[in-house]
Amino acid sequence: MKFKEISVVVPCFNEGRTIYKNIHEIHRYLEANFGAFEIITVNDGSSDNTLEELRKLEQEIKIMIVHNPINGGKGKAVREGILASKFEIAMFLDADLAIPIEELGKFVPRIETGADLAIASRFVPGLIVKIPVIWYRKIMENVFRVMRMAILDNWKIKDTQCGFKVFKGSAARKIFSMATVDRFAFDSEIIFIASKIGCPIKELPITLENPRFSHIRIFYDPLNMLSSLLRIRFNDFLGAYKYKTLPEHGRVIISADDFGKNEKVNSRTLELAEKRKIGRVAIMTDGVFSPEEITRLKNSGVLLDIHLTATKQKERKGFVLRSVLFIFGFFFGNGTEKTRLSWENQIGKFIELFGKNPDGINSHEHIHFFPPYFKIVSELAEKYGIKHIRFGKNVMVSKNPVSLMLHILNKINQRVFKKTNLKTSDNLIGLDWTKDSFKKAEDLGGQTEIVSHPERDEEYEIILEK
Repeated sequence: MKFKEISVVVPCFNEGRTIYKNIHEIHRYLEANFGAFEIITVNDGSSDNTLEELRKLEQEIKIMIVHNPINGGKGKAVREGILASKFEIAMFLDADLAIPIEELGKFVPRIETGADLAIASRFVPGLIVKIPVIWYRKIMENVFRVMRMAILDNWKIKDTQCGFKVFKGSAARKIFSMATVDRFAFDSEIIFIASKIGCPIKELPITLENPRFSHIRIFYDPLNMLSSLLRIRFNDFLGAYKYKTLPEHGRVIISADDFGKNEKVNSRTLELAEKRKIGRVAIMTDGVFSPEEITRLKNSGVLLDIHLTATKQKERKGFVLRSVLFIFGFFFGNGTEKTRLSWENQIGKFIELFGKNPDGINSHEHIHFFPPYFKIVSELAEKYGIKHIRFGKNVMVSKNPVSLMLHILNKINQRVFKKTNLKTSDNLIGLDWTKDSFKKAEDLGGQTEIVSHPERDEEYEIILEK
């Protein structure tokens, strides 16, 4: 049985002698063992024919080439590759295949059963060495291992330096978005960050075929190792590795709607996401956005929800009118099956764009609150493994008529909601319902989702100042 999907990152520096053969070997293995995959090669300022060999490969098999004209270090190359990945399992491995790609088969099940990282280790029982390491490299590796354990106070993980690491995709992109080390000690920083934010890590033995040449610089690299470890410790002292899965203010989670509506919405939403001002983004899959905007959004660390759209209503003004016309269409010919098919297609497009299922589900103008459509959305959420629905165990009522309408619909839908396994916030508030939304949210207790629209200048400024 094939595994589902994986992104494979291969950093390359002066690998012209072997890269053509090794990438083909990786491709053959992935094609035979995964339903979907991508190979991301990062040429890190090679001075030999590595880039030419990659260009030749590109004509034969599907690979992505990231080209850095100047050598920035293996850590930087891996970081760029991981942040460009799209699948829910991601890995990187050395281009020389010192650890054969066939070893991957025992790493993926560990990710599928709960680990965020599964890393190759030379210091756990079960290691098989076919070709021993060069003597001076072995001395340097052991010295570095002791330095790393002592300086970073991490004695639990035995080996951070093997170039074969498999991640849950979302964890990988989160970890690498905080990484700063570009060269030899980048693996140690990755493991340090993962441990810091509570990611489960599993070390596994491997079969090792060490190359007979090395890029290690025997005099310069030991100093670089020490300075990088001290830098990691200093970064931690400054709080650089503190990460919130949900950017929040107290118990408040801010959700930004309508990503994809226009360039203004996209620009503002990305700014707020990258500044950690919002925790969720609701994406209109039939909207307009560039591949670069999709990549930036994926790398921002916010939760990505699908924002379902129903009918083309741009020429109709007013929430109430649009809602009445929509429900009228339901009773007189629009039909729930047509809506279900449309929404299922939108979820499919989301998965195609982001390489994963949505983190949450909601709809434009809160149409999914109407009972016939709430049932459809609940069923689709469970079908596609979507965990969160914008609903709220309670909808706060204000002077805004929309809040009253949603409060009533919320009570009507509670019976359907309780039969599902879906999660939702304790409270739901619209940022435009009251000028004092954040204070109201704190007073309510529990977790509150505040729905915002960055396109509106006042709401954008409020969030930016928080």
